[in-house]
Amino acid sequence: MGGIGAIEKLLYYLIPFLTIIFIVIYWRSVVTLIVKEKIYWLLVGFALLSIAWSSAPGETFKSDINLIRVILFGIFFAARYRLREQIHLLALTFGVAILCSFVFGGLFPKYGVMGMGLEVDQENLNHAGSWRGIFTHKNAMGRFITLGTLIFFLTSPYRKNKQSLKWLAVASGILLILLSTSKSSLIILATLIALIPLFRALRWNYSKSIPFIMTILFSLGSIITLFLDNAELILSSMGKDMTLTGRTDLWSEVLISIGEKPWFGYGLGGFWRGLKGESEVIIKVMQWEVPHSHNGFLDILLDLGIVGLILFVISFTATYLRAMFHLRHGDRFEYIFPSLFLTFLLMANLTESSFFRQGFMMLLFTVVTFSTHRIQDLKESIPPSRNVFWGFKVE
Repeated sequence: MGGIGAIEKLLYYLIPFLTIIFIVIYWRSVVTLIVKEKIYWLLVGFALLSIAWSSAPGETFKSDINLIRVILFGIFFAARYRLREQIHLLALTFGVAILCSFVFGGLFPKYGVMGMGLEVDQENLNHAGSWRGIFTHKNAMGRFITLGTLIFFLTSPYRKNKQSLKWLAVASGILLILLSTSKSSLIILATLIALIPLFRALRWNYSKSIPFIMTILFSLGSIITLFLDNAELILSSMGKDMTLTGRTDLWSEVLISIGEKPWFGYGLGGFWRGLKGESEVIIKVMQWEVPHSHNGFLDILLDLGIVGLILFVISFTATYLRAMFHLRHGDRFEYIFPSLFLTFLLMANLTESSFFRQGFMMLLFTVVTFSTHRIQDLKESIPPSRNVFWGFKVE
């Protein structure tokens, strides 16, 4: 364990050091992107300043440092690589994660399967037999592998020399999601893949796209109505209940805590500190060690209050609108990714918390935020391609 700790400490300092060097090397591209974004910087600045009113300044300081590290790398990644290159690099990263998760789950279940190791806490016992791979929890693996599977789905479609590898990766990702028993992740994956035709319709002229989109929205409304009318039966068939495995009870308690500091919150990372912090009351009421709100929006309210949530919603909406612009005006398949990722982030945070708590998700949000400013990528001449995948050109 000492060796692992030393490696982690080395990477903790080495990665930001190398990131700063790369930013210096590509400073013109970085500065060009930085000055184009304003709302995101208001959100980040507010989060960093929350140390001034934090309930736990020490924890907020640590969270601020981690946030700065994530932002620096995200800006460099967005400035250095085009969208197509980003997707392929992310595919490689998720490919390694999937392979390692199979190794740990299959060969070292003590570490890769919940309830099979030395952990005897209630959380592990409740999910005994569910795979978590190289991640800390089955839901974390389900969420990350869902995103990875989406990225595999977007890489080099119909390229003959890589088609088999692509679909093998997609199948492996789906299998891992099934092994994690994370049903919400499977639903999110199926929903996002089903949304791709809708995203394609946004590229049509309005006389075609509007009737199609209205039909989809009508169908979606019908499905939601059907679900609400039969929610108890549907949830029970998925092993859930009307409280979403106790989440609604938790959210009620969280809202009480939010009401005590509604405008500015408890500071970034200042609330959820186990029995040592403000979260003690909720933990005692729920009778288990709650790590977060299991809802990204509620956690933003806890950390940054109503002001912080408003800044986030404005930043997220502005980025989504730029993503839609890329989708409509870019004729390459990879231009779906920003819209898909933002939709994934929105859906995933309804029952989990990934905005500021998950460094990797915040990293990708940063990358997408700044990448959607690279309008010049859309204006570059693209050689004609005979390969078309759902209406988009591919290599």
